[in-house]
Amino acid sequence: MADHDVVIAVAMSLAIGAFAIVAALLEWRKERHLRAVGERTDGVVTRLRWSGSRAYPVIQFQTPDGRVLEVEGQLGSSPPMYRDGAAVRVLYDPKNPEHARIDRAAFGIGRIIFLMLFGLVFAAVGTWLLSGAW
Repeated sequence: MADHDVVIAVAMSLAIGAFAIVAALLEWRKERHLRAVGERTDGVVTRLRWSGSRAYPVIQFQTPDGRVLEVEGQLGSSPPMYRDGAAVRVLYDPKNPEHARIDRAAFGIGRIIFLMLFGLVFAAVGTWLLSGAW
């Protein structure tokens, strides 16, 4: 590889790694906040919104003050994990109920772990290239 190509590969790897690690830390912070202050309630999947081959559940729930809210799930899947009319448990921020999601620990933690591992792999590749061991 030419020196110029190595410099570009190092810069790109380190930038992508840093971006993913920062994104994982921000997601972890949001997840921790929601788990600390969040309230749980019953909800229902009203429909699925498709984006490409992935289905995102749209969830409706009611707050204690009677507001009915509808939010889109952050995790899409193929095949869909939920069907229209499925009962779900919702975790939401009482000060900002639009920040809500299906209450499954794996949803938040899985995304955080994926982002962190993705970032660490790119940072490791960038560091390896920088060391000249290639």
